[in-house]
Amino acid sequence: MGGIVGRAVNTVITDSYSHANVTGRRRVGGIVGVANNSIIECCFSTGHIHAFIGSTNTQFSANAGGIAGIAENSTVIRDSFSTGSVDAFHAHIGGIAGRAVASRITNNYSPQLLPITTP
Repeated sequence: MGGIVGRAVNTVITDSYSHANVTGRRRVGGIVGVANNSIIECCFSTGHIHAFIGSTNTQFSANAGGIAGIAENSTVIRDSFSTGSVDAFHAHIGGIAGRAVASRITNNYSPQLLPITTP
């Protein structure tokens, strides 16, 4: 679930923003929930991002990020920022991306202090 798009595959998202508060399960981001082999540039998010999941099994953990919940498979996130809060339970969280796998994140800004939640 994302403030603009839920899942972006082979997509370019540029010069976009979201002020939405986004709450969902698994992969939650201020701009995009899942970015797969995509480019996100010159974007910003200011809303509150919250991910939740009922399992402590890491196979089913959530990912919450100010721009992307998860960035994977050569995704590039650049020249973007997030100023909203990000929190989650049993999750990977980050000011820009909750989780990045084989991706590049450059020249971004996120001033948040991220909470650490333990079960």
